[in-house]
Order: sequence, then C-alpha cells, then structure tokens
Amino acid sequence: MYVKRFPQHTGLIMNFGDFSSVVQLGVGLHLGTALLQMYGEIGLQPMIRSIERMQNVAEDPNHPPKDEYRDQLATIISRFEVYKIQMFTDYKRYLIVNSVVAAMLIVILVFISYCYSTPISPQGSIVFVALSILPAPITLFCHWHDATNALRPLLDAAKALEAKMI
Repeated sequence: MYVKRFPQHTGLIMNFGDFSSVVQLGVGLHLGTALLQMYGEIGLQPMIRSIERMQNVAEDPNHPPKDEYRDQLATIISRFEVYKIQMFTDYKRYLIVNSVVAAMLIVILVFISYCYSTPISPQGSIVFVALSILPAPITLFCHWHDATNALRPLLDAAKALEAKMI
C-alpha cells in the first residue's frame, strides 16, 4: 500500500501553496457576490407589497380613494422606479469592485501555482487571507446598507399613505 508522506513543518513556516484553497474560496466569494443581487429579491419586497396593497385599494370601485391619494400613490410609484434605477447603478459599481478583486485573486492563484513550495511570511499569509475573504462581505454589506438607507424615506412615505388610504 502506498502512503504519501507530507513533510512536517517546524515552527510557522508556510508555503504559498498552503493558501491556494483560501484564494480559490475568495475567487468564488467575489464572483458569487458580484453576480448576486439579493437586495432586489429581499430588500424591496416590503415596498412592492405596500404599493400592491395601495393599488388594490385605489382600484376598489366600492371605496374610491380621494384624488389626492391617487396622486400621492403615483408619486411614490415613480420615486420607487427612480430608486430602482439608482440601486442598479450602485450595484454595477459593486459588481466592478468584486470583479476586479476576483481577477486579482486569479492572478494570485497563478502565482501560487508557480511558487507552490516557496515559504511565505506570516504577514503575507494574513494579507492573502484578508484579500481572499474580506472584500466580498464588505461590499455586500455596503450595498445593502446604502440601498436600505436610500429606500427608508420612500418606504415611510408609502406606509403613511397606505395608513391614510386604508
């Protein structure tokens, strides 16, 4: 039976090859985050449901709302459409950042394949891990935070109008 023996490291000597999996994970995280528009699926749902409820009330022939409410609803809907365009524009900026980081990590993977058994310093290992893992969740959080803050005033206006209409 063949048993592969791994050389035993003494101390904190690490090689570039020890980080290839972490960098591969980083490429996947960044490409996945770049292609994932979760905020559009999750974050906009309260606003979409509120608009649908108000439109149902506005279309009810038994209890027609005041023209003032119809005008306010039309304003909210148009502001929401503008918001979605702005959110998509911001999303493209985060898409570019994550794609650039993923491309850098691919270059690092190629470098690692050539220098697989070259020792790396502990500081270098920290840089590899941080570059591989941190930018994706940071950009996702920033996009989510910016989108939520921009939507909040519009959602508050929709809730206030919905309360008046109902």
